[in-house]
Amino acid sequence: MRKLLSIIVLLASCYLVVGQSADNRIAFPLGLTLNHFEGKQEGEIFKLNEASLGVETGVKYYLSKSFNLAGNLHFFKLDGENFEINTQDYDLALEYKLNNGLIMSEDAKLKPYLTAGFGLLHNSDTDIDKNLGVIPVGAGLRYELSDNVDFQIQSRYKITPKDEAFDYLTTSLGLVFTPGGKKDSDGDGVIDKLDKCPSQAGGMATNGCPDSDKDGVADKEDNCPRIAGVAQFMGCPDSDGDGIVDTQDSCPNEAGSKENNGCPDSDGDGIIDRDDACPDVAGISNMNGCPDSDGDGVADKDDRCPQVKGLRANSGCPEKDTDSDGVIDKEDDCPETAGPTSNNGCPEINDEVREVLREALEGVQFRSGSDVLLGSSNAKLDKVVQVLKGNLTFNLKISGYTDNTGNEQANLVLSQKRAHAAEKYLVDNGIDASRIEAEGYGIANPVADNGTREGRAKNRRVEFEIVFK
Repeated sequence: MRKLLSIIVLLASCYLVVGQSADNRIAFPLGLTLNHFEGKQEGEIFKLNEASLGVETGVKYYLSKSFNLAGNLHFFKLDGENFEINTQDYDLALEYKLNNGLIMSEDAKLKPYLTAGFGLLHNSDTDIDKNLGVIPVGAGLRYELSDNVDFQIQSRYKITPKDEAFDYLTTSLGLVFTPGGKKDSDGDGVIDKLDKCPSQAGGMATNGCPDSDKDGVADKEDNCPRIAGVAQFMGCPDSDGDGIVDTQDSCPNEAGSKENNGCPDSDGDGIIDRDDACPDVAGISNMNGCPDSDGDGVADKDDRCPQVKGLRANSGCPEKDTDSDGVIDKEDDCPETAGPTSNNGCPEINDEVREVLREALEGVQFRSGSDVLLGSSNAKLDKVVQVLKGNLTFNLKISGYTDNTGNEQANLVLSQKRAHAAEKYLVDNGIDASRIEAEGYGIANPVADNGTREGRAKNRRVEFEIVFK
């Protein structure tokens, strides 16, 4: 037994251990065996108290994913009822691996296999039949303890074809060691077996493949290999985190929705903020995203009358109609006094009033060269007073004129005095001065020929005109 243990220690100390693979094809098994001799009595092969110990070593060569070629060297002692034989057997076997990528994963830690071969049994303690042919068949199981050591259990039934010979069962328990190192062609620390890019240096995170932008997505799978991105978008960035890759995002730096191609629409009006003149208030497209409450085509922000439909030219307000007569001020000859449209917004002046004014024109007389009213004028002016009192919306314009006789400047002053004299009479009789406008125009605006006596008489006049604000 001491000799057996020495052999085990010696073999173990000689091996550098790294897992067997296509890159490291040679491995060395080392184990202890239990051997059961098949005697004359049926079932003796399974009697554990008659088992003998042994040691087994050899070499395994990786042929392919499915097959290993195994050479085995076995030292053991066969104990019989009347004999004890020191013996060895040597065999060459083919192992069929179930972890071949078809039945089980090639990288599985558990590695079952079937084995069969042929060999030679050598009895060193007898003079006859020292060498017998052996056919070993069986199965084994390896379990990966680390990258360089497997635990192995194997059981093989060894048949000696000669009738007078015997069969025996060998069960081994031990380790399988692989010398050398695992191949790493690109020197990136990821062995070729696990390296998806064995000829290009990479990192563990990308299974040995290069990752130029360091985003965790290998260049060969990265649609944006020079720009750091996220795996969700095949390595392309989503800068604003809105779930839309930058290459398809119209607003890559502002979070938005898919409906708006990644752009925000703060007020939810369907117009993205960058095109929305009122991004915080829901509006309409033809107002660039601003509301138009009164529907007049002027955005509320520019509309001075946002709740009343108006005109663009009037800043969204309707045209002013001060007297509410339906005629806007700019078209109303009397913007402060209601009147029909047919009279341009001014009140109608009936024939009776017109007659009073005509009579006043002809009947109001002054002393010659003076602004003193003749007594005959009072009756005419009294009728004018009654017209103004009866029509409070009426205002009066009094215009004084002279003929062209005498000094022009003196005539202008005289015409003004006569107009004011008529005004004073009306005020003295109860008419508010604010309703009367009196002005003299001298020799201007003649209505007749100043070359005749009759014409000059007509030109010396005071006109009365109803006006409205």
